[in-house]
Amino acid sequence: MGELTRSAGRFAADLRYHDLPPGAAATAMTGIADCVSVILLGLEEPVTSIVAAGAPRGDAASALWGKLRTTADYAALINATSAHSLDYDDTSGESHPSAVLFPAILAVGEPFASGQDILAAYIAGYEIWCELVSRDRDKHHVKGFHPSGIFGAIGAAAACANLLRLDARQTTAALAIAASMSAGLVANFGTMTKPFQLGRAAQSGVLAAQMAARGMTAGMDALEHPGGFLSAFSPAGRITHEAAPRFGDEWRILNEGLNIKLYPVCYAAHRLINSAMAIDGLAGRVEAIRSIRVHLGKIQSGILRYREPSDALEAKFSAEFAVAAAILAGNVGLRELDDSYVRRADVLRLMRCTQRIESDEVDPDQALFSAADWVEIEFDDGEIRTGPPVRFAVGHARNPVADAKLWAKFEECTETRLSGPAREALFSRLKTLQDVEKISQLYDRMA
Repeated sequence: MGELTRSAGRFAADLRYHDLPPGAAATAMTGIADCVSVILLGLEEPVTSIVAAGAPRGDAASALWGKLRTTADYAALINATSAHSLDYDDTSGESHPSAVLFPAILAVGEPFASGQDILAAYIAGYEIWCELVSRDRDKHHVKGFHPSGIFGAIGAAAACANLLRLDARQTTAALAIAASMSAGLVANFGTMTKPFQLGRAAQSGVLAAQMAARGMTAGMDALEHPGGFLSAFSPAGRITHEAAPRFGDEWRILNEGLNIKLYPVCYAAHRLINSAMAIDGLAGRVEAIRSIRVHLGKIQSGILRYREPSDALEAKFSAEFAVAAAILAGNVGLRELDDSYVRRADVLRLMRCTQRIESDEVDPDQALFSAADWVEIEFDDGEIRTGPPVRFAVGHARNPVADAKLWAKFEECTETRLSGPAREALFSRLKTLQDVEKISQLYDRMA
């Protein structure tokens, strides 16, 4: 059995901006810019307000993107909850990395960190997070674990330890401490607790790094030990222990990248949305739809647990809603993610006539997904129209969107909180984060 925990600790402790391979920082900047937009979008969401109500007030070191100042761990908790409150944040490694990593980094690094410090810390957390995910041959969602909650705490601890310049021993301890703070359940999808799980992961990462800095000890093999993290959270115990980690030799941020979400619903539904929106000839014929068949993977279907959602939170985890909105509105956006829209008679009718056809086939490059998803629509006269099979949703790392789309999403998410010039200035700063001398310069652009 290798020394995974110690190897991860050394990597996170030593990584600096000048060590990053070409292209890594650009990917991280895209994720961070996207994350800022969804943090700002979610600040007024009920779950964010509930979490913020318990925050210690005062002239503490860390700020929110609003006016509240609080402790670093609570700033991470609130900003990460906000980032995931609308399920509009990026994905990778079967998880939501940016919504956990960046709020933790922001909270810890605000008093001193530069843009280059932020980028190195983000990538340290990302690499360790995705390395741990890759070591289990079975999928955590199937067992009921929320990967963002269980892996995010360790990724955030790695990022914060890097930012705080902890040495290898302290950083290893931070990872081991965070391993005991990991938690998250699929059963809470479609409720306020799902974004709270990401908030807690970010907060746990901050606390773990702080405790390690003060001298708290932990198991130096807590990740790979038979009674440690990987074994405890494994769905079936089929874990790769033998392979030595290749931190710094192979870069997961280059191989896996980030998937930017263009719809504020669970990523498991995005390929179906793309397929449905590509079907021609629906204008004026929606009332003549007799049935809809959605083809998707069995694991995806389990994650999309609501067949007839009753509100917008549940609708985010419904294949039936995603396809109905795509057909009726030609979009599945913030306007459609509204309780009254979810309960509309025409939406309900289409959801009720939708059948799921589940596949056991698994995409070799996307273990949570089938080989492709697609939608079939049958009309009263017997005609069938079929959308194209979609393997990589628009916005996926292998089907990326142009910068114009990223800007359009940023603009949509921040239009009620920032003026036009402030919005443009902040986006520009985030896309050239390597040149930012101090995190506080990002807040200067809020005016």
